[in-house]
Amino acid sequence: MIMETKILTRSVIENYLNSKSQLTTELTKIYTAPATVKASIIILAHVANIDAEGDTDTAITLGWSDYSDEDFITYLLYNANLPSRSGLNVLGNKLFLEPLDAIWAKAILLNTGHLTMSILEIT
Repeated sequence: MIMETKILTRSVIENYLNSKSQLTTELTKIYTAPATVKASIIILAHVANIDAEGDTDTAITLGWSDYSDEDFITYLLYNANLPSRSGLNVLGNKLFLEPLDAIWAKAILLNTGHLTMSILEIT
């Protein structure tokens, strides 16, 4: 009797990166999942109100779009109030993006918002 054992292996390359953005008042594409990846996983999305005077609240909008329908943005935050000198972790868990999906963001006031993301790209 011949026993055959098959071992399945997969070749996966993981690329960890951090992304930083100073938000403008226009909804702007902040990150696009590369076409060459199987998936991009947003592990962390943190917004901070960096008002230098410490007395100005801002409002943050953050969303994502599917590459096949970039005109439709699914919002994670929409004009969410962010008090002066505060921060907010936007994601309760991971967000999986397919190739060419994108993250969009803006602040209602110029020079008041920073967005930091930790991303895992899998190829």
